[in-house]
Amino acid sequence: MDIGDDIFLTQNSFKENDSEYDTDSAINDILSLENIDPNFELECNLFEPLDDDKDLLSATLEIEKKERSEVTNPRFPEPLSEVELSELVKRAVPKNTLRKSSWAFHLFNTWTKESNLDEAVLKMNHECLNELLGRLVTEVKTKNGQQFRPNSLYEIVVSIQHFLRQNGNYVSLLERGKFSKLRQILDAKMKEIYIAKSDIGSTKEQEEEMWKKEVFGTDTPAKLIDSLVYSFGLNFALLAKEHRNFRFGPLR
Repeated sequence: MDIGDDIFLTQNSFKENDSEYDTDSAINDILSLENIDPNFELECNLFEPLDDDKDLLSATLEIEKKERSEVTNPRFPEPLSEVELSELVKRAVPKNTLRKSSWAFHLFNTWTKESNLDEAVLKMNHECLNELLGRLVTEVKTKNGQQFRPNSLYEIVVSIQHFLRQNGNYVSLLERGKFSKLRQILDAKMKEIYIAKSDIGSTKEQEEEMWKKEVFGTDTPAKLIDSLVYSFGLNFALLAKEHRNFRFGPLR
């Protein structure tokens, strides 16, 4: 064979094409469809029928919520609801504070019922709170019928204020403007209790005598401390036992 001759690569045998479609069989399949009675009432078990638009909306929201949870942003996750935010704030409050505020609110609520007052405490306006809390301070007693200590009355008012704020009523019960009457009554009642239970009962003349004899003074640390303790007792209505419980410590 010459180099210039064309070279052809041929196959010795050919496989028969077995993919030929039988047209007669296809025609018979099509014609047999006429004998089938379709059932249009079939339901898919994977889905439930939706009765109205509300069900459709609920199902759509559920799907969207699932899609959002699957594609979360680690830096900006799904925002908290109002209920979740409220619970977050409550968890940050010390348990002892929550117990005190709940107890004080229960005390106030019980007093209003026993006084035949129909006012809902959480819905009281400022004028009503100013009036009724002033009455509470003058009338409330312990379970044994004893008078509360001066600082206990103060804590009751502050704890009620905390409870109201935790439940959406942001009031300042010791404010001089709107709650001046309550503030004046509380101050007067605390001083009255202090004078009635005071173990010292010092007069103004006795105080002046102690300054003259240099029992009180500012020239030495000891005199300064005695002067401060005496002044605290007068201004904060502290009893003798509360004086003795004074301790040095860091400011809080």
